[in-house]
Amino acid sequence: MKLLSFKEVQVILGGRSRSSIYRDVASKTIPQPYKLAGRVFWRDDEIFDFIKSLNHTSADSLGVKHVQS
Repeated sequence: MKLLSFKEVQVILGGRSRSSIYRDVASKTIPQPYKLAGRVFWRDDEIFDFIKSLNHTSADSLGVKHVQS
């Protein structure tokens, strides 16, 4: 498990804006981040599991880059 920074998650999710990512977090579309030392991080396994759970149509509409594990 690795912690991903906001910028890393932003890249993985296809360059989504900060407000879009926080809107997705609020609506529980993507996993909740963890706060450490005033910063937010996501567990890579949670983000990749979320991406795997999407069908390709949903992932494409979110701009998510397809990840190979």
